[in-house]
Amino acid sequence: MLVAVTLEISTDAAMKTILVVDDEPEMRAVLAVLLAECGFTMLEAADGIEGNAIVQNEGPNLIIFDWMMPRMNGVRLYKRATEDF
Repeated sequence: MLVAVTLEISTDAAMKTILVVDDEPEMRAVLAVLLAECGFTMLEAADGIEGNAIVQNEGPNLIIFDWMMPRMNGVRLYKRATEDF
């Protein structure tokens, strides 16, 4: 199951960075192709710990994440990513 969370709502067309966090490389690869074709910049992480670090350092506009992942699951990632908002 994939979940998407918006961290910042804006109508600015330049704000197009999406973080995909999934422990399945094939899922990240498919989303990379689809998002690139739509003009988005994609960041990727293999688990919640990597994803949380990218959220803190890169500030993506949207996160698409898997619910069940090793090391840090999607629920914990969501809580950490949104605690400052």
